Amino acid sequence: VTLKLEKENLHVVSESTNSVIKSIDHSDFPSMPDVGGDTQDTELSHKQLRDGIESVSFCASRSNVKPELSSVLVTQSNNTLAFAATDGYRLAEKTFVSDSSEDFDVLLPVTSITTILKVLSTAAEDETVAMTFSDNQIAITTPNLFITTRLTMGNFPDYKQLIPDDKETSAVMLTQDLSAVLKRIGIFSDDFNEVMVVIDVAKKIFELSASNQSVGQNQSKVPAAIEGESLDMKFNHQYIADCIPSIATDSVELSFNGPGKPMKITTVPKTGFTYIVMALNK
Repeated sequence: VTLKLEKENLHVVSESTNSVIKSIDHSDFPSMPDVGGDTQDTELSHKQLRDGIESVSFCASRSNVKPELSSVLVTQSNNTLAFAATDGYRLAEKTFVSDSSEDFDVLLPVTSITTILKVLSTAAEDETVAMTFSDNQIAITTPNLFITTRLTMGNFPDYKQLIPDDKETSAVMLTQDLSAVLKRIGIFSDDFNEVMVVIDVAKKIFELSASNQSVGQNQSKVPAAIEGESLDMKFNHQYIADCIPSIATDSVELSFNGPGKPMKITTVPKTGFTYIVMALNK
């Protein structure tokens, strides 16, 4: 194939065809923006950046009412790289041990997340990604691609205080068992995606149940190692199911701190992923 530009027309010629494609002056194409003002440079592991964003971005709000909630927070402090997102009803955090001592925090808008992940997919897992950012813009560079995007202006909630350190009740189960039951329960849940979580410590029972007047009802027991106090609480089953792709371990722990309190989901063994889901009113 031969390409030739004549008077802003691109001629594409091969042995069997000849095409002429109208074009415009290349100088009309906008130049790549520079990250202006006071900037900060850092390098991150490609794998950590990609896995961190993928692990929590599902949790970010899709509403524009509060831009800070429609974002993924990326912070580095005390040799810990952390990613967090919340929509006000659930919260996801993924942390990694970092070799860098540089501290920073940026808010990546969720509308740019898909594009950023596509850029990151072009780099090998063992490569590093360079980031240059100012107060309102960030540039991400891989060996093959360069992308800039605006940062979200605002203050992300102090989410650390929302993650409980203690627990009154816990249930450890296989991730695939929980996932299978959640898929089945979803068929029978109502318009509010309500699922009742029942833990009977004496009988060693962990049960999920849902009912829908137009479909029917279902009660499913999940084999689990249970400790603590018995309880029954309602949650949005879809919120629980949404975190399953972010769990890379065979087992998962669901812990509770009393009636009406949020549920905490962590991996077993610990991998730095923590997920909080608010309870529904009875």
